[in-house]
Amino acid sequence: MTLIGNELRRWIILILIGQVLGVSYNQPKFCPNPAFDLNATTFADISTIGTEPYDIFIDTNNTVYIPNQQNNRFVVWFEGNSIPMNISGNFLNPYSLFVTTSGDIYIDSDNSTGQIDKCTLNSLVSIPIMYSCQKCMDIFVDINNTIYCSMAESHQVITKSLNSPSNVLKIVAGTGTMGSDSYSLYEPKGIFVDVNFDLYVADSSNNRVQLFRSGELSGITIAGSGSLNYTFILDHPTAIVLDADKYLYIVDRFNHRIVASGPTGFRCLVACYHSNGTSSDQLWYPWSLAFDSYGNLFVDDKTNSRIQKFRLLTGLCDNITTTEETITSTVYNMESSTDTIQQNSVTISPSNTIVSYNQPKFNANASWYTDGITFATDLTVGTSPYGIFIDTNDTIYVADQASGQIQIWFNNVSTPTRTLLQYMSHPYALFIKTNGDIYIDDGASNKQVNVWSTDANSSIPIMYVAGKCLGLFIDISDVLYCSMSDFHQVVTKSLNSNSNTTTIIAGTGCNGSTSSTLWFPYGIFVDTNFDLYVADSENNRVQLFRSEELNGRTVAGMTSLNLTITLNHPTGIILDIDKYLFIVDNGNHRIVGSGPYGFRCLVGCHGLAGSGSSQLNYPASLSFDSYGNIFVTDQNNSRIQKFILNNTEDEDTTQQSTSMSTLEEDKSSSNPTVSNAMLSTTVTNQKAHSSSIFFVPPLCHSQYEISPNCNVSSTPCDMLQSCQNNGTCINNNNTNNAIQDYTCSCLSGFDGINCEIDNRPCQLNTCWNDGTCNTISNNTFECLCPLGWIGRHCETKMYYCDNTKCLNNGVCRSLLLNYTCECLGSSFSGQNCQITASRIVIYQTISKSFGYISIISIVAVFIFVFIMDILKYIIGIDPAKVKLKKKKVKRPKVFQRFVYINASVQPTSVNINKENVSYIKVAWV
Repeated sequence: MTLIGNELRRWIILILIGQVLGVSYNQPKFCPNPAFDLNATTFADISTIGTEPYDIFIDTNNTVYIPNQQNNRFVVWFEGNSIPMNISGNFLNPYSLFVTTSGDIYIDSDNSTGQIDKCTLNSLVSIPIMYSCQKCMDIFVDINNTIYCSMAESHQVITKSLNSPSNVLKIVAGTGTMGSDSYSLYEPKGIFVDVNFDLYVADSSNNRVQLFRSGELSGITIAGSGSLNYTFILDHPTAIVLDADKYLYIVDRFNHRIVASGPTGFRCLVACYHSNGTSSDQLWYPWSLAFDSYGNLFVDDKTNSRIQKFRLLTGLCDNITTTEETITSTVYNMESSTDTIQQNSVTISPSNTIVSYNQPKFNANASWYTDGITFATDLTVGTSPYGIFIDTNDTIYVADQASGQIQIWFNNVSTPTRTLLQYMSHPYALFIKTNGDIYIDDGASNKQVNVWSTDANSSIPIMYVAGKCLGLFIDISDVLYCSMSDFHQVVTKSLNSNSNTTTIIAGTGCNGSTSSTLWFPYGIFVDTNFDLYVADSENNRVQLFRSEELNGRTVAGMTSLNLTITLNHPTGIILDIDKYLFIVDNGNHRIVGSGPYGFRCLVGCHGLAGSGSSQLNYPASLSFDSYGNIFVTDQNNSRIQKFILNNTEDEDTTQQSTSMSTLEEDKSSSNPTVSNAMLSTTVTNQKAHSSSIFFVPPLCHSQYEISPNCNVSSTPCDMLQSCQNNGTCINNNNTNNAIQDYTCSCLSGFDGINCEIDNRPCQLNTCWNDGTCNTISNNTFECLCPLGWIGRHCETKMYYCDNTKCLNNGVCRSLLLNYTCECLGSSFSGQNCQITASRIVIYQTISKSFGYISIISIVAVFIFVFIMDILKYIIGIDPAKVKLKKKKVKRPKVFQRFVYINASVQPTSVNINKENVSYIKVAWV
């Protein structure tokens, strides 16, 4: 009976408060940059879902629900079943639906009264639950059992509590009149409500997504037109979904694609061609989307009357966190003909696997050895090589302009492994796809871009251009970009289309220095958000063109709003995984880069052209290998220089280089750039010497004294002051080359010729979040973390939910130095949701009372039966039988006989047998 009582109580409680265990839809938790198979499979077509479906819903059991407007029903697929179940009811042209955790299905009926009906899979009879007067373009039920309806015609979102029988409606977004201010909506479509009751609205005709915080009628634009932060240009968004980390997934309907936000900003996920189509990698006016529990993306491809399934590429998310890998490579030195072994520690990002080029993740103070190694000379790359490309397998491709060939090195070997003999006329740029196809500029003479497929013996034209392409790039959606310097513009062509039509995406065709014009653009780079970076050479700047925008923003060089660095005819640009810029500063004969502390010179920082190992002479382009080493086409030296990554974090060098950049901004771009104190001194001395006809210095007694009064020391230590980090400079006066003859005695923790290498374990960013770094030994440290932070570098916020239990299905949220329990609904409260509402207590009391009454009744019946059995079978008394015998006592039989002789004769006597009274005899006379 105890079991029966418990079940009864639980049944009553579930009826009263509902079985609220979470949300009914899937919100996967992805790695930072999830990728999907661009070629979708068709999950359902017109034969099952009818023409132009409007919605799709997938619950946590992977049951798929789709309204079929054509047949006035909805279709259901259970996981693992390919044959759907058709559910019919009194629906008329249903648009949208939503399924709760209890299995209740809320569907827009779209009848003359405008209502939402409720039904279940077990009952084909639907009942009206909400009257909206208009059709609902989307339906949502939050965790508080409130239903939302998005009404496009009245430009509002309304709600109704499902816990109340009243049909009172509440307006939670929109004024009822179309508008574009923060209070208004214009034909809203898809909606989403998170567990904080924040409402997200796809404000379709305003081309934006609005966020309405709980209880607020003023929205915030978080994507699209009017957003304070740059996101994406949207064109009539119709649906929105949030993942577990609250990143947005948006159906960009008129752009025929799905876009999403993430840790690095917005990007296109699938169907990124900006044009409609019917192929497996295209969409045509999609309407809605949903995730299954595996993270696969289902899209309602409305005009194509199909549901497309884009499979999550899980292999790219196997290693979500970045890892440090020690990689060993063999470096062949063309100058010394010796092999050296290099070990580099480079952070490998999992997102690198979706592109063909290397984008290493460097530390904040990454530096490279200033003396480069000549990887290839003019004997292999010809005179004035221009383009270089290194794929993720470290295969190196160089365009040999002189011979019209492409030289290929596999695995860092010393001589080219393969030569593509196409005899093109001065090929400049080249790009290699992940499948190995080689795209080569052949625009100087043949006005085209050629593609050389893997293992092919010849190339074919793939794009027709007006002139040579000084920059080639292919983005992740297979769009080919060409930087046509002579025409001052960048054009594109989709490789998935047979059309030869090209699109101008940057530049007007006329040279200029405005935000919409370019002047001899050279190198280009397109990131995964489809943002275009252009080395605008003659304007001495780098321009950033956001996706689909024709007005650029200067991110480096002249006209930049922020102080960056002075550039002189930049010709190449690459981004690392953190989107820091690496620029070929052609006219300054150097490579510069940005970082957390600003811009700085990386290699070739003399400011003058030269052929030494640390110098460059009008470099043209650069590329990274997978180890983080920089390869530069040193054009006027007709060689490829390799600068090896130095793994030491050099904080002081970074600060010095940044200061150098600041000094350069004050100088005219026509003057030579002075890069360091040594060069500045040398230039000054040369000027003084050249003007000796006007001034003859006196002869000093010591060769290490100068100035008219012989009171200025000319020793290397005093003149150069090259020892950094408080290192002690020691002059070596026993050689004739005194200007370079010095030695730096470094303090503990520093190393290098000039004590420029900081080997101290405690660096500026060693301990995060205001942690204090303590040096334990020469190569070990300890971070003393403030309250609320743990980890080797104080990088992890303490998770206070590990030893905390939230009662009554509450959800624990870790805070800084504390935690909070988010209780379900208004039934529970308190820090641990331990306080039960009074109405729940009453329900529990009633439940217990029913249980006790049932128990007492059953026990009484059991005792009665037990006593009766004892009296009958043990004592021999059967009360029931005795009572029955008493009722069965026999009475004497009485017989009566009536004889009628003559009805008119008077009776004379009557004889009655009193003893038997068996009959009466009547005699008539």
